[in-house]
Amino acid sequence: MKNGSHKRKKLDYSVPTTEELINLKETALLFKSNLFKLQIDELLREITPKALDQERQASPLTKYLRLVKEAVEGMATQQAKILPGERVCGAVPSKYTKPHTFTIKPPSRIYVVGSYILRVVAKPVTNVDLALEIPSDSLMQKDYLNYKYLAKRARYAEAVAEALKSHESKMFTKVSMGRLMGDPLKPIVILTPKQGSGGLAKKYARFQIRLLPCIAKGTFATRKLLPLRNCANRGKKAAASLAVASPLYNQCILEDMAIETHLKTLHTTIRDSPSLAQ
Repeated sequence: MKNGSHKRKKLDYSVPTTEELINLKETALLFKSNLFKLQIDELLREITPKALDQERQASPLTKYLRLVKEAVEGMATQQAKILPGERVCGAVPSKYTKPHTFTIKPPSRIYVVGSYILRVVAKPVTNVDLALEIPSDSLMQKDYLNYKYLAKRARYAEAVAEALKSHESKMFTKVSMGRLMGDPLKPIVILTPKQGSGGLAKKYARFQIRLLPCIAKGTFATRKLLPLRNCANRGKKAAASLAVASPLYNQCILEDMAIETHLKTLHTTIRDSPSLAQ
């Protein structure tokens, strides 16, 4: 008989790790039963995309995002026009009293935001969001008034979509316009990646790439966009009263200025409380 052929498996009497102690405590206090804990773990495995199993930096999807970034950065500088009474992207009203021309340039910054970078993507909706920071010289000091910024933002989204549709790489099977959280005032560009040769594997191609135009923090003074301020539909005789305050409109602009700050806050919170990601 060979030595060790029937050797008993050595038992592990080491001290439990911190993670093991946390799991035991959660099972006893939070989930109340082992069965419920197992069901929750199985649910999380079902709704978490397999594409997140791989380290983000080594993921084919991350490499694909770099190609998208290069494609957007390569868009040509052009002059865009907004006409009086026009509905930009079919929804955003133009309050200009005469034709307004401004310069559209490649984004000053492009960076990943949202659930993908935070590793909290859940099926069936799988998106990767890229923030496109509109150059400050495309905007004017008072563009926060009367839908002017939102009209320029919508025209900028249209220009990015057209540039990607004609891009020579043909990395996408579809380039379309959508709405950020269903808001008609916030059009975005949605890219459907190509699958297979020259594209992504199936588990990665299921992700839609959303391009979100935004602006740098401090582009407009925050104090001018407080909830009680009237920044929409302001005419020469507009009354500065609570009755004409435009909190929702103001929030639309503040949201675009705070997109990076919001991401950093969520990242810090999830880092300090990992269970929040579940």
